[in-house]
Amino acid sequence: MKELQAWMKGDRNYDAGLALLRAAGITGFVMDMLTDGPDEYNTIKLSEEIERLSGSLPAAPVMPSPEEVNIHAEAEELEKVLRVKSMIKQLFKEIVHLRGRLPVLPEGDELHECARAILFKDLKRQDLFDQLHYFEKHGHWFDELPENRQRPFDATDKKQLERKIKNLMGNRCKAADNLKKPQTAAKRKFYQEKIAGINREIDKLKALR
Repeated sequence: MKELQAWMKGDRNYDAGLALLRAAGITGFVMDMLTDGPDEYNTIKLSEEIERLSGSLPAAPVMPSPEEVNIHAEAEELEKVLRVKSMIKQLFKEIVHLRGRLPVLPEGDELHECARAILFKDLKRQDLFDQLHYFEKHGHWFDELPENRQRPFDATDKKQLERKIKNLMGNRCKAADNLKKPQTAAKRKFYQEKIAGINREIDKLKALR
């Protein structure tokens, strides 16, 4: 409790706040969303969660009514839809910016990395489009179905294999984006090792094609 109060009275560092929520055992969709990092929405949401945890805001009812459950579920779905659309829009901006650099870059590693970054971001954007289209068509997210969450990976299934590679590329882009932000030495090393691990896994999967 003292740590929560100190955080609210201090500069409200995002990473420190996230660590407090993890230490308190907070999980679920909201926590998954907050781990994407600070932005205009997440920064406010993080403060609300910590204030609620500290008792500054009313706690959610222990036994919500069916109507409250439905409203909460709809709100979470709307949050996720808006989140996905925002990510698609941001990726589009980044792709346009990178494409604008291609004509002025000399032949070499920098040009290659720029082109590769465009490919990765475009794959991630398409994957988000696919997820959004699936939700709008079926009313639920593909990965929320129990059979999809528990389905073992089958490398002989070409569609599964390509989707797995695309997802890993998306995770690599996300980790690379974090390296562009100010980070502690420990966090920078963590993301660098994460990218290296993802690269190794992608290479293994590509060898199965």
